[in-house]
Amino acid sequence: MSPQEPHEPKAVATVMLKGGTTKSTITANTAEALGRAGYDVLTVDTDPNGHLTANLGYSDLYYDGDIDLGDIILSEGNAAPSDAIQSTNLGFDLLPASVALESVETRLKNEMQPSLCLKQRLVDPLLGDRYDYILMDTHSSRNALVNNAVVAAPNLLLPLIPEQGINSGLSRTQERIINPLKQKIDLKILAMVPNKLSQRIDHKNEDRRLIERICRSDSLSEYLPQFAHVKPETFDAIDADERRGSLPKPGLRKDSDLNDSFKQNKTLGAFNPENTQLEAFDELAEIVVQGEVSQ
Repeated sequence: MSPQEPHEPKAVATVMLKGGTTKSTITANTAEALGRAGYDVLTVDTDPNGHLTANLGYSDLYYDGDIDLGDIILSEGNAAPSDAIQSTNLGFDLLPASVALESVETRLKNEMQPSLCLKQRLVDPLLGDRYDYILMDTHSSRNALVNNAVVAAPNLLLPLIPEQGINSGLSRTQERIINPLKQKIDLKILAMVPNKLSQRIDHKNEDRRLIERICRSDSLSEYLPQFAHVKPETFDAIDADERRGSLPKPGLRKDSDLNDSFKQNKTLGAFNPENTQLEAFDELAEIVVQGEVSQ
């Protein structure tokens, strides 16, 4: 992947109406992969909890920053995006969250076009001019900031985990965000990203149920990256005890490096440049650039 390749600047939102799906991990490490390829990238933390901000080492700005997102996107504010954007040493810039984001959520309701604030006052001035890609981390509950993020960044990464409630989380995301907004804007799912997997797929467990459901679904499998894809006939061969060779290990795997990297306020590539899962984030970056999963 090269920045010399023709590409369309894109704003991307990592979205799932369920907590604990590693939205911040996927946002940060996909941004790093894009930066590693030579693109100019901005990450925006729109989650009032500020997980991305804290994980990258900017807790001081979360609690004590002079400028917050509301100063940029609300009509009452008088700040420019450059007043708040931080240049990291990780290959991308960050616009951090702050404790004030909960009040921004309330104040958005007083705007003339509340769902367009983030798009008009942050993304439109920066995308294609200053940045090739803008990636947004979002909250796990539907709110005005999540709607703003999806309208401003209508290319979606949907993280999925093998835990109880993920099916309802995906259904809520589709019913409350994707389907309503698809009627108003050009909204596109770039990829579904199974992660936090650890179990063998030759047993009936949550990992297998998650992967197999998507792989056997005509409507979902087109969004599955190659690193997470298992052919349906492979599952059939496993069940018939006809599979030869090593078992596939699909998806982003549970990995101590992923946890430990954030403990040191680093992305995976900065923490361990030899980690093999960087290839998965490189593929996610390629999906962002191409605008779809390569089949």
